[in-house]
Amino acid sequence: MSNDPITVAASRDGHEYHEAWASRVALGLLLPGSDLDAIAMEGFPKEEAEELSREAMDIADMVQYFGGHPSKNATHVIVTQFKYVASEDGTLLSAGHISKTISKFLKARRDYLAKNGANWVEASLEFEVATNREVGNNLRTTIEAISERKPYSSLSG
Repeated sequence: MSNDPITVAASRDGHEYHEAWASRVALGLLLPGSDLDAIAMEGFPKEEAEELSREAMDIADMVQYFGGHPSKNATHVIVTQFKYVASEDGTLLSAGHISKTISKFLKARRDYLAKNGANWVEASLEFEVATNREVGNNLRTTIEAISERKPYSSLSG
């Protein structure tokens, strides 16, 4: 990392964004009636890490476990990747900006298919991107295509 004051400040802002987001989510552990059971930061917890790929570990900035822990005991697992960009505040988040993230989400999904099975993955596994940037139209279209299981080209023309 550079000692450039702008680079250092942007990095610090990104860490503070992660910490603030995680702190807000962690408060759910204290709420009566919440089924949030555990949170892991910067990767999956040790008991799951051995069965997951490097791509899955890279993409998991925060993992939330609902209804139990580890995943095989959970009713719902949310894997979050943070995308904080201080230097491009006005730039829309595009599909190109998160293409590597989506690829790693897909690899993590395949890992969980092998680990916990298709029924568990369909019912319990969720991926999210938390960002400080507005989502652009091409990313919205890509998300729609994925969620509706349509080819991207059918939505773009």
